Amino acid sequence: MMEFFKRLFQRAPKIEKVDVKRRFELHGRVGQGSMSKVWRATDTIGSKPVALKVLDKPRLARLDNRFKSLGLKRPHEGEISLSLRHPNIVKTLEYGITTDDEEYLVMEFVDGVNLRQAMKAGRFTPEQALAIVPPVCEALQYAHEQGIVHRDIKPENLLLDKNGRVKIADFGIAKMLRDGD
Repeated sequence: MMEFFKRLFQRAPKIEKVDVKRRFELHGRVGQGSMSKVWRATDTIGSKPVALKVLDKPRLARLDNRFKSLGLKRPHEGEISLSLRHPNIVKTLEYGITTDDEEYLVMEFVDGVNLRQAMKAGRFTPEQALAIVPPVCEALQYAHEQGIVHRDIKPENLLLDKNGRVKIADFGIAKMLRDGD
């Protein structure tokens, strides 16, 4: 596990700021959490569909202050997410800072709905619910083996694509474990 942390913290931070309004064509908001907004977008580099997540600067500053008050440094969601590669975890392609000094993440776009939306629409059978449990558990086990605890598993963070595959999203409040935790 120590090797994972060494790799994670040896990454050079992305210094070049990105003008997301120029780089991405935004096609509409697909999600909003307590600390971010997510858009379906097209990345003009490669013309591929992506999900663009921009974190709320004031709320992120408050979270940073909470970590600092405990003598800790907040792990960046982009660093954590970029390090996780599992078929049932939303793939992060890039992270950085916008020209407005906001953190952003570029992720694969999962064409579908979250579990809460599927349940509300009444399109989710008990059999389908049982079918997503093993892949969610496998993805969480993988994250734990990498020293990461998600800490925010809820229906809104479980995305179902049009083929019924489930992916875990939003490692924004994840905790990085240390040896002995």
